[in-house]
Amino acid sequence: MVSVGIETFAHATEDPEKVLKSLKFILPEEILDEVKIKREELKGHYKNPIIIFRTAIRRKGLVKKVISHIAKILSEKDKKRIKSSFDRRLDPSGNLYLRFDKQEAYLGKAVLTESGDSIRVKIAFTSHPLELNKILGFCKEIGLVT
Repeated sequence: MVSVGIETFAHATEDPEKVLKSLKFILPEEILDEVKIKREELKGHYKNPIIIFRTAIRRKGLVKKVISHIAKILSEKDKKRIKSSFDRRLDPSGNLYLRFDKQEAYLGKAVLTESGDSIRVKIAFTSHPLELNKILGFCKEIGLVT
């Protein structure tokens, strides 16, 4: 089984609607009505407002559409980057982590980043025992890595 979690933060200096638009770019347009994006309002260390946008997708058909969409919008360069850093992106529990630049996503481009202020995507693989070759094979088959 595979699931996808996506989250990002809108800080006080950012327009929450623009940040939400960035997150929605990571999702295929045809499933936006089927996906619930939660909005949580928090206060930062200095009482500054922070909004967290997050969604969790578990339905098999939707998960595959999301991962396929991410593979489609990624550049070949970033697909190679995922493959070359696969062992660092995949934790021992089978969670694959990707981070996308929020500003680039707002402009309609999927660009991987190492920045903490990003759109965070967690693809959770729940096979037991965890088989790295199977997970990598799935990612190749769906086009996430080359």
